[in-house]
Amino acid sequence: MTGSGPQLPALLGTLPTILLRDSAYPPTWRTVIGEPNARGEAEMYQANPDALPDYRFVPGELGWLVAGNDGRLLDARPTPVRVTAIDLQRGFVEVEIAAFEDKGARWLVPLEEVTRFQFSPQEVRARGSVIAQMTDTIARLNVAGIDIPL
Repeated sequence: MTGSGPQLPALLGTLPTILLRDSAYPPTWRTVIGEPNARGEAEMYQANPDALPDYRFVPGELGWLVAGNDGRLLDARPTPVRVTAIDLQRGFVEVEIAAFEDKGARWLVPLEEVTRFQFSPQEVRARGSVIAQMTDTIARLNVAGIDIPL
């Protein structure tokens, strides 16, 4: 993504705003007027104060990209997701947002961005042949020159 997001029009003045990601990839941004909380401040996003700590998860690796696996995006809250599909032809994994204001949205994420996620160690691992196909897809599409954990 280029730039730092949208510039809010001057007509919004001091109204509270929330920036939400569209479900398309690459992500685009749209501005939505937020509801102020009891202190008059805009609620920026929903979160789960009882989210499990990081040590209960394992880092994102290609082997965790199996349809039906639950994980979470490594963002500020962290956002729960479910893997819904793998597209080896185009090099994407589809994840469904499982909570918060974007619940139900589906994002296409490049395979090499699996490191942006964490998964439960109890989830199903992909077979070695499928991991090899994902690795071959990344190489074929030349989408990144980085080492991807297997």
